[in-house]
Amino acid sequence: MFLFLILALFSVSLLFKKITRKRLILNLSLYFTSLAASLAFIFIKWAQATETAAPATALAAAESGMKYIGASLAVGLGSIAAGFAVGQAASAALGALSENDSIMGKAIVFVGMAEGVGLFGFIIAFMILNS
Repeated sequence: MFLFLILALFSVSLLFKKITRKRLILNLSLYFTSLAASLAFIFIKWAQATETAAPATALAAAESGMKYIGASLAVGLGSIAAGFAVGQAASAALGALSENDSIMGKAIVFVGMAEGVGLFGFIIAFMILNS
């Protein structure tokens, strides 16, 4: 879970800089490699649980693993989307503010709405983990 959070923060920091094709490929490859590694770890633990435990316990272990995958996807993809949206909205807001100072309130609202996507990802992750 913490690995996905670190990768999400890394991807958001990349989106504030000028995105090059090389950085984007590196970011996506790191994200999906860590996703594949965590899936492999969860399924190995699930396979070990099915060998030694009753089927009900194995099903509970698989369900627990899927919760972590869902939560990490919600946080990771939500943070990537929020970083991209904030980058686009903030650059447009700064361009508009340079022409007209009276629209600052509207600009802040649009940037805040873009940040809401990342917060929704965290909220969904907490809801998944607490269910």
